[in-house]
Amino acid sequence: MNQAVCKFCGQAIMTNVPEGATRAECEHIGAMECGCEAARNYQKRYERAAKAKIELDVMLSKTDEDSGIAAVPIQVVELLKAAIDLIADDLIHKIDIGLTLGGKVDIKSGTGGKISIKRSVTQSQKSEVE
Repeated sequence: MNQAVCKFCGQAIMTNVPEGATRAECEHIGAMECGCEAARNYQKRYERAAKAKIELDVMLSKTDEDSGIAAVPIQVVELLKAAIDLIADDLIHKIDIGLTLGGKVDIKSGTGGKISIKRSVTQSQKSEVE
């Protein structure tokens, strides 16, 4: 048991804080357990981002042979997860990534604070004969 402080209202909260936690980690824990309005908004954004990251993993980690969609490298997935955090914190509105393996991924904030994730792959065939 240790003490965390809400980074929004400064209220001290008795809770389990991991040994060696940084100040930012303690403030995050405090905000996640505080009941002030700013903390409640933060909790909603954090939960929304967590759900979006799970959906992103599901959407990008599997190969779909029928539609020509390949799994996305983990480095790209981690970059997009960081972008989700920026969107949830209202620091950016959207991000579009073109994938070298084909297609693109668009992530953006929508109405009501929703986070929209879209993956598209354009299929085409080309043939050259000499």
